[in-house]
Amino acid sequence: MLEQGDTMVDIPEWIVTDLDETLLRNDNTVSDFTLSTLARIRAAGSKFGIATTRYQSFAQRYIDMLKPDALVVCGGAIGKRQDEIVHYQTMDPTLLDLLWEELEKLPVGRPTLIDSSQGRFGDKRSVERPFPHDAYQLILWLESALPSTFIEYWSQHFLITTLWLPGLYRIASFKANKLDALKAILSGVDPTHVLTFGDDPMDAGMLAHFQGVAVANARVEAREAARHHTSSNEEDGVARWIAEQFLS
Repeated sequence: MLEQGDTMVDIPEWIVTDLDETLLRNDNTVSDFTLSTLARIRAAGSKFGIATTRYQSFAQRYIDMLKPDALVVCGGAIGKRQDEIVHYQTMDPTLLDLLWEELEKLPVGRPTLIDSSQGRFGDKRSVERPFPHDAYQLILWLESALPSTFIEYWSQHFLITTLWLPGLYRIASFKANKLDALKAILSGVDPTHVLTFGDDPMDAGMLAHFQGVAVANARVEAREAARHHTSSNEEDGVARWIAEQFLS
């Protein structure tokens, strides 16, 4: 149940969840229990949103399945309410070119990726310089941690987030984050009427600002940011918490 001192409407106005390792099981499926629970809570009056670090095309199967009322993709670079883009953040192209030059000096474990207005580059498509498209985020996987001098300098120009695996980082514009995207989408909505679910550092901001619930498999940043906690993604933690709190 909700912890003492926390306030929330009987049925949340909005429910927003991350996908990977939160709503999805480890085999990338959505259980029948989760689907039925989301259908029930939406029928009771809640709106539903997805907030994912995935590029939209890599999340499309779940968008088609879940038909969210709001969508955050590319970690918060793009925010949509229904089909309307209400939040759009891109990387400064001049700084991006300088950043790319520096990244080429680092030992990478896998090719560095750019998610952009024309899709993903760096894996099957090479990165042109200067990059000619709107860049939403860089995903880089290094053989070791980013040098502290690199982080100190480039954190003045971009948001750098350490992700869920050693050497894995995301770089984007400062407002290209899930919290700022949701603030734009949910402008005018009381944060105490919004329930958010997540598991990793990309989710910490939205978990802290709204009524955040961390799954049991969450990283420490998400666990500490959340007000509430539920079982793991493998145990359908999102759906179980919703069912126990609002549908029992």
